[in-house]
Amino acid sequence: MENEEVIEEIAEEEVVEPEKPKESDPKVIERARRQGWVPKDEFRGDDSRWITAEQFVERADNMMPILKSVNAKLEGKLEILEKELKEQKELAKKMIKIHGKYADGFYDSRLTEIKTKKIAAVKEGDIELYQALEAEEAKIEKPEPIVIDEPAQQDHPDVARWKQDNARWYGSDPELTEYADIIADRMAKKGHSYREYEFCNAVKDKVMKMFPDKFKNPAQEHSSVDEPGTRGTDTAKGKKKGWSDLPADAKKQCTEFVATIPGYTKEKYLKDYFEEA
Repeated sequence: MENEEVIEEIAEEEVVEPEKPKESDPKVIERARRQGWVPKDEFRGDDSRWITAEQFVERADNMMPILKSVNAKLEGKLEILEKELKEQKELAKKMIKIHGKYADGFYDSRLTEIKTKKIAAVKEGDIELYQALEAEEAKIEKPEPIVIDEPAQQDHPDVARWKQDNARWYGSDPELTEYADIIADRMAKKGHSYREYEFCNAVKDKVMKMFPDKFKNPAQEHSSVDEPGTRGTDTAKGKKKGWSDLPADAKKQCTEFVATIPGYTKEKYLKDYFEEA
């Protein structure tokens, strides 16, 4: 009897199906991407450390006031250090300039003095003195100018981190890197309100829109740039030409057109280029 009652109770219990994961809001995804988040299929770290776009944005919102405060202090210190470094450089340049004038003046003065004595030695017929002066003149070396090596400009720490996070394509794919640099330069000249990492991600978004096939999951890729949507026109043998068939100058021109002409696409350029060929 007891077993029958247990069975009846189990049968009466409602079967609770697991809730399906909610789809993320596209706006949340876009915001998260700008702050450095990537979808799971693009995540390169430990899968257990990946979080959803909503979780990422929530953490960012909680941490943002603290980070902004710390960042403001660091930027203030950095500004002071840069100012001090600039002043030190200017002082060093002035000191080197003064030293150079003094060294050149001493060299010219000493050389003139020896030459004057040599002329006098010739007039007096003092061969030994003349030879001694010749030897002394040979020992005098013209002072070499002191050159200050300017240190190579370094990336902002967040930019350097972004480059490391995106090393799979930025710096390793010349085509994508060149396009990213063009877009970044254009956006910087127009002005923007992004932080460094967010700015780089905004550039990446434009690169991904221009070259979507190159950002597919490697397991799903079978032809990176010559997909049907990016191909040009048929050749005599029926083979279609695409992006990889463009010469370097044409690729650069296409990149410029897409970046500057509203609504202009890579596909249109390929079509126009190979129809004209």
